[in-house]
Amino acid sequence: MANELKHKTVGEQLTQPEFEAIGGHIADGQTANDMLYFNGTYWIRATAATIAALMKLDDLATPDDNTDLNASTTRHGLLKKLDNVATNFMNGQGNWAAAGGATVIRKTADQTVNNSVTLQNVADLVLPVAIGEIWAVTLLLR
Repeated sequence: MANELKHKTVGEQLTQPEFEAIGGHIADGQTANDMLYFNGTYWIRATAATIAALMKLDDLATPDDNTDLNASTTRHGLLKKLDNVATNFMNGQGNWAAAGGATVIRKTADQTVNNSVTLQNVADLVLPVAIGEIWAVTLLLR
């Protein structure tokens, strides 16, 4: 089989020193800058680009916790390529979307409600809620 690792000589069983000797094994079809790669069945000799194409990240061990595989505007890393928009985030569907901002509303005048059980509108507090929107409202009374 081409490009497999084989003993330099075929014949009688090799002694341990012969087996461990430098140059005791050769790769069939050696080429400068080739690398050895075990494909699960055979050792093959191929270029770094060919070996990289054969190896999948998810077949390797868990990567280190560092910045080697981070995404940037020029590289995907382990997520989509960044879109270089500071206000965007990746939503739950894996798409870039604009983040919603918080709105602060201050009352411009005092309003008094005396022991009323009747619902009342709060002056200056208007929430333009559109269909399909989800809101979280925090109300701070002082």
